[in-house]
Amino acid sequence: MKIHKKRIISSILLLFILISIFSPYVLAADIGFVLTVDYSPNKPTYDNVKVTISSNKTLTKITGWILSEDKKSMYKIYNDNMEENITVESTTGESSNVTIQINYIDRKSPQLENSITKNANNTKAFVTVKANEPLQEVVGWTLSEDKMTLTKTYVKNMEEIVEIKDLAGNITSLHVTINYLEESISSSYERTSDDCLIKIKPGTTYAQFKQNIEEKIEYTVLDGTRELTDSDIIKTGQIMRRTNGEDYTIAVTGDLNGDGYLRLSDLAILKMALVGKKELSVVYLRAADLNYDNRVKLSDLSKIKMVLVGKENV
Repeated sequence: MKIHKKRIISSILLLFILISIFSPYVLAADIGFVLTVDYSPNKPTYDNVKVTISSNKTLTKITGWILSEDKKSMYKIYNDNMEENITVESTTGESSNVTIQINYIDRKSPQLENSITKNANNTKAFVTVKANEPLQEVVGWTLSEDKMTLTKTYVKNMEEIVEIKDLAGNITSLHVTINYLEESISSSYERTSDDCLIKIKPGTTYAQFKQNIEEKIEYTVLDGTRELTDSDIIKTGQIMRRTNGEDYTIAVTGDLNGDGYLRLSDLAILKMALVGKKELSVVYLRAADLNYDNRVKLSDLSKIKMVLVGKENV
């Protein structure tokens, strides 16, 4: 089979000639006068809004707008909600109408209505806050699906100032005072709003546990249906049952397998939970929260490691 080198070379030359002839026309094809409008920020805010118009061509200046050095963009700062139509022109004579619409500048604080109820045993107070507009989340509170209502359960007497923000960041301060609940059942342990008893050290015996419960409190601790004796170990998942009808689920700090101790097996469980390979129930989430900040995260894993090597205490 013969290869005609001259023909191949001629074909290649012809291809280059065609490209050189037609490519300028392809590159010069006009894609039109294109404008894009950007709002910053583009969500509810109490700040001014910067509107930037950008183009693929150089622009002529518009009164009230700041033109960039390359003349391919311009911006204007708006300090109030408004709608306006402007005509944007290129230096080559093209023009396009643009509608600027800003309706999310909000400088009014949310209006709140709050109510407080309590349970029959005076051991919990339920605070409900309703707003006239959607709210941001508040740490320690539950935000409703429509973002219009916040709720929180208090299990001890306290006074606090809560900053409640709308979506734009405007703040209304709420003063919450709870002063009629039953006194704490323990000076060492703490009840949570989800009826867990936390801050119990691993390896605590029932006899030691009882020393930290107020004498006036009548109760039993159950492991399943069996009542604990003094030598038994307090474990995550056991129930403290009061004679007033309330139950508290025990969460021993770091005890994630329910044996009452903090060991390497608990570290392994927390690792799996943090990477999504194991789901922890409420009481075990409480046990895993070694920092007592109502969140289970890498810092809790680090603390377990430090405890296991003897560099920290729980």
